[in-house]
Amino acid sequence: MGACCSTVTCLVKPNVCVFQNNEYQVGDLVIMKPCETCSCSEQTDPSTQFHIIECVPTPCDTHCPLGHEYQTVAGQCCGKCVQTSCIVTLSNSTNTLAPGAFWTPEDNNPCVKFECVKIDNQFITVEAKIVCPLYDPKECIPVTAHTHTHTHIDNC
Repeated sequence: MGACCSTVTCLVKPNVCVFQNNEYQVGDLVIMKPCETCSCSEQTDPSTQFHIIECVPTPCDTHCPLGHEYQTVAGQCCGKCVQTSCIVTLSNSTNTLAPGAFWTPEDNNPCVKFECVKIDNQFITVEAKIVCPLYDPKECIPVTAHTHTHTHIDNC
């Protein structure tokens, strides 16, 4: 008399992780969830004898350069750096300037000012120099000629 059912024996491979019927070696990356980095670890599950898959959140670099701001992006794990202001770099300093704002450096000529202009999502720094008219002594009556220095930015 023969046996009615055959005997099936499953071979256990103790040095692998198993996910969705796929085997992974220790150290292999396992694609499981978006926004997480998963790998087959050294640790084993006592009940299955398989190695355990460990996951950590995908690290996002949230550090942005001067004049930029980190913003999240819908549907993506990590956001991105978006420019939010102009960057004015002089020989001794670097400053940010919001769109529409003006700035006159303290140690610079008061007749020089900077403006930040945003055009089609591009930030442009405009440098404006006020040029004073040349003094011609021939235009004055000799007795009344004298000069004044104005430091107000609109009246050089």
